[in-house]
Amino acid sequence: MLNYRTILTQGISKTIVLQIITDINNDALKMEHLLALINSTDVSAVAILLNYRVSWVISHCGINFPTLFTTQVIDTVLNPINNKQQHSGYTRNVIRACQDLNFANNINTNLVNTVFDVACNNSETIAARAFAITTIQHIGKYEPDILRELVLLLNPTLAYMPRSVKYRAQKAIQAYDNYQSKKGVKA
Repeated sequence: MLNYRTILTQGISKTIVLQIITDINNDALKMEHLLALINSTDVSAVAILLNYRVSWVISHCGINFPTLFTTQVIDTVLNPINNKQQHSGYTRNVIRACQDLNFANNINTNLVNTVFDVACNNSETIAARAFAITTIQHIGKYEPDILRELVLLLNPTLAYMPRSVKYRAQKAIQAYDNYQSKKGVKA
């Protein structure tokens, strides 16, 4: 097994991410070793940078190995998001990792709260907000009330949103409208 700390402390690139992803190869124990590098309390520049680099790998793990994203893993990767001194890319990467998970059997309440906070926070990066809206839209396939809440929160500010956030918000609103028409209810 590779020493993830040593590799990620030295730098980050697509090649390094692919090297670590190849090493993890859907192995939960190796994922635990990667997650052990996340520090939600240390706000030193080195810790923040390492968290960001780990999040880049995590975003690819979410895409390549979604079964590794148990409730415990999701909670672990979400903890640093509440730390306002975290690198902005950390939030983007973690939400990106979560947006295409299968929510049919398990919806993590910590994830729902976090993505709502990110989606509605104008000080978050545009990409993080867009990924958060998409995550809520995907959760809304299984819990339509969550989608309704998103629509109620975003509709009043739709005109003032950046283009990519507005696009994702409109898709979520359309998904909710489609759900309502299938249900036979007018919005």
